[in-house]
Amino acid sequence: MVNIDAIWRSLEILIKFSGVLSIIGSTLLARHIVISKKQWGDVSLTNKILFWISIVNIISSFFVYFMSTWMAPRGSDFFFYEAGTTGTCTAQGFIFVFSMVYFATAYTGLAVLYWLIVQRGWTKNKMEQRRIRFSFLLPPVFVALCFAVPPLFFQMYNPDWYQSSCSLYWYPYNCEEPDVECTRGTVEGIVHTQIVLYGYLLFGNIVVIIFIGLMIFAVFRQEKKSERYLIRGQGKNQKKTRSTAWQGVRFSAAYLVPYLMYYVFFFWNLAGRIDRDEPDAGEFVLYYWLVIVTPLLGAFNSAVYFYPRYATHRKQNPEKSRLACLREVLGVENDWCHSRKRTESETSAASTPLINEEEVIQSVL
Repeated sequence: MVNIDAIWRSLEILIKFSGVLSIIGSTLLARHIVISKKQWGDVSLTNKILFWISIVNIISSFFVYFMSTWMAPRGSDFFFYEAGTTGTCTAQGFIFVFSMVYFATAYTGLAVLYWLIVQRGWTKNKMEQRRIRFSFLLPPVFVALCFAVPPLFFQMYNPDWYQSSCSLYWYPYNCEEPDVECTRGTVEGIVHTQIVLYGYLLFGNIVVIIFIGLMIFAVFRQEKKSERYLIRGQGKNQKKTRSTAWQGVRFSAAYLVPYLMYYVFFFWNLAGRIDRDEPDAGEFVLYYWLVIVTPLLGAFNSAVYFYPRYATHRKQNPEKSRLACLREVLGVENDWCHSRKRTESETSAASTPLINEEEVIQSVL
């Protein structure tokens, strides 16, 4: 016979490990961006966007995923490891919604910016203009606040049992029944808020995929134009198109995969197929996805960011082991405390989340 209590306890514990992995990944990414240039002003706009995504992810991974049920109010009978108050639960829910909307907006802006670099030939000087920078750095904050602040006034941030943390949920959990009154939030109000929130996240996912596809197509067209200058006997390898396409797929997947089950679970819930008292095995698969895969956004971002640099470094140093190359790329060669600050040549744009910006700009001009 299945021990349901053991399953719920494991969910509350596993989410903490995933949160730690995400914090480590985002920390390595943000650190690499900071030390890659001598001054912050020299950092490209795309890397600045990714830097702030990493900072927000560190905050959300700690307070939402690592702290998880510890921030739920004691006595709410939602979790096994409740240790917080209504205030800490509200703060956790606010960070949860803020971060999700921030990621959706920032990822959309980053995908659009890469397309503008390729299709419109946006140069570094153009992206250094204050108006351009603010157009990409400020909207994620404003939009996230627009989503995260209103639920504060309607007491919508409460323990959410299937996410092992506090988010948009009603309290008590059974107040959707006619004879039970909700003391915090309302079922109808929260369901409508969830529809808007998840709809916005889904919209962001779709826009990212569209603009990444447009960027890959633009690179393909540029390479097709250059083929006219090939001499007889030279092959058409379209190397840049293939590398851009694969990195674009990784970039899109890094954002789509963690939140995929939110859409599945949300629509499944709306369809009334979830039994809150006796969840079946299929629903527990969704639960485990939410606590293991969803918090790994920072780890996925780090993998996408460092992969081009690792592949290049590995190719240039075949005599070194994979682990040694990985440590050198991450900047933890020997002693973290005494690691030297790398030169600009060692931290080139090859480590940007998609493609080498300088090569793309040169191919467009």
